[in-house]
Amino acid sequence: MLITGIDTETTNMKGKVCEFGETIFRVTKDGDFKVIDSRGSMINPEEPISFEAMAIHGVTEEDVKNAPKIERVLKDHSLEGKQYVFAHNLSYEKAVLPEEYFPKNVRQICTLKLARVLYEVGEVESHKLGVLYYQWGLYKDERLDDHSIHLHSAQSDTLVNGLVLEYMLKDKGLTLDEAWEMLYDVKTCKGG
Repeated sequence: MLITGIDTETTNMKGKVCEFGETIFRVTKDGDFKVIDSRGSMINPEEPISFEAMAIHGVTEEDVKNAPKIERVLKDHSLEGKQYVFAHNLSYEKAVLPEEYFPKNVRQICTLKLARVLYEVGEVESHKLGVLYYQWGLYKDERLDDHSIHLHSAQSDTLVNGLVLEYMLKDKGLTLDEAWEMLYDVKTCKGG
């Protein structure tokens, strides 16, 4: 089965997308996630990037000045034909990406929601992607050897999130289908 992790970086907390990342994983029968393809694209957001946002993700005006617009980039990262898409705080990605980007037949998994359902604070220091990545020692994973990981970079976050999702599924003995069914009635990524 192929699954797709997505992530965006934006011009501010409610701004437009200035970077998009995608990693496609093949899930083996043993539940291992094999990286098939991982890409990131700068996007011309057609609005200024706040300095606060730059301080988080490092994307500058110069980085996006000659980049393609979002419609062009998303055509190269289509979710058509995919069975699952996942993101950490998927509701944020859905708020900043066009609604039509998400086909109705693609199952969606919010790994932030899943972490909150599966792990209480205390068992994990927090549910933030970077915290889980370091707490569970995933930064040592050899699958990352060919990638330079920079948290809050869209492509890096999709790779890291794939490892976090794989860890949670294996740790709790869940399949993707079981995780999706568990989250189906949980309406928001916010809250405990």
